[in-house]
Amino acid sequence: MIEFNVATILFVDKLGVILKLIIAVAMFFGVAFAYDEPVLDRTTGILVQAMRLHNEQLAVLANNAANAQTPGFRSLQMAVDNQGGVLTATTRFARESGVPVETRYPLHLMVEGEGYFVLSAPWGEEVYTRDGRFMRDPAQGLIVSVAWGYPLLLDSGPVVLPADSKYQFSSTGHLLLEGTSLGQLRIAQFSDKQSLEALSGSLFRKKDASVTPVEAVSFYRIRSGVYEAGVADLSRLAVDVSGVRNRFDALTTALQRKITSLTSAVQAATQ
Repeated sequence: MIEFNVATILFVDKLGVILKLIIAVAMFFGVAFAYDEPVLDRTTGILVQAMRLHNEQLAVLANNAANAQTPGFRSLQMAVDNQGGVLTATTRFARESGVPVETRYPLHLMVEGEGYFVLSAPWGEEVYTRDGRFMRDPAQGLIVSVAWGYPLLLDSGPVVLPADSKYQFSSTGHLLLEGTSLGQLRIAQFSDKQSLEALSGSLFRKKDASVTPVEAVSFYRIRSGVYEAGVADLSRLAVDVSGVRNRFDALTTALQRKITSLTSAVQAATQ
């Protein structure tokens, strides 16, 4: 699995170098290929756009492979569309939830639904994750993320748990300390997943501070003693990478032929 991840990422890096070289050659012959500029040679412009987008698609697949075992990770799916010669790419998160990993530890949580846990980042921003692995910070007693150490936020804010206390989360997200509720989990849902950007495999922030997520635990069920595994099918990823590589190779060949044709035309014109 590790070999597949590393090989995929190295291949993406290699393609990035190849793409830069081909673009430089195309620019030398005066070929405009920017998305928002007219192209002097339409075919070449489309080919270069397609290579760029396929390179981005491989980067998405490499990220999916690298985070296949990251708890709470949902793979990205990218599609390339041709609208009248203008190529566009769209990405979306997989809708499937990861399988539950049972630990019976009361601070391991899983959201059944489309929501995200809300964390307080050290730079003063709220961030979001589906990685439900939490623990009690022995230094301060706060409930923090195992992966990043950021405090988990309830509707009452960060919570300090006394040492050796008996606590549990209910299915409605209430943190019960010896039968008394200390607050309810904040679970955020975003109608448009494109409003999120990844900080790491399963940690997100809002792209625009004006975006307001919907927060309502009543829409979800909280499971305690389990956390959500990552969602990334390595077998499917291998097939997808192979397909994109083959298409990229075909585009490279086609563009090389076009550049050869342009070279011949330039030479003929200067003779």
